[in-house]
Amino acid sequence: MTSIIKVDQIQTLAGTAPTAADLGINVTGSVLQVSTYGINDSSVSAGVTKATMQDWTFTKKFSSSNVLVTMHVNYSNTGTTSFDDNSALFLLNVTDNNYLNRRAMYGAPDGWFGTDTSNGYGMSANAGAFEYHKSTASTQLMDTSNTAGTITYRLQASAQNSIFQIGRWADNSITFMEIAG
Repeated sequence: MTSIIKVDQIQTLAGTAPTAADLGINVTGSVLQVSTYGINDSSVSAGVTKATMQDWTFTKKFSSSNVLVTMHVNYSNTGTTSFDDNSALFLLNVTDNNYLNRRAMYGAPDGWFGTDTSNGYGMSANAGAFEYHKSTASTQLMDTSNTAGTITYRLQASAQNSIFQIGRWADNSITFMEIAG
């Protein structure tokens, strides 16, 4: 004997639609939402530290969730007369004032990417060797802040002796994924 239950709508006692957790389903590790944005072409002048390149907002549904950020950036440095040129990228959770990935980048302790044109893994290369050559950097960063609601993320860049450019030759993107905790 089989039974069939048909309903038009399920609600909690409060009259709202139940979540998976309300129904006893474990959603830990599941992707709850995804938002992808383009990254505008922009540049940072030589000698500038942590210039704002672009901001995005992402509305996190639950404070217990994490946000996985995937970023693909095409970049280049312009020519310089110096034999040493360093550039770095940073991703800041502005809402919580927290940098994602705290890796030391040329005097700044919180970058996720950096170039060093004076260190070619044992051989010296001047910055001119990298002039206008397109390169790509990709990363995945996890924001584990306990914030729910709208979060502002900011891409920042620093440049030492030349102009650091993102974009120009290819599209750049950033993706935010809320992962249930």
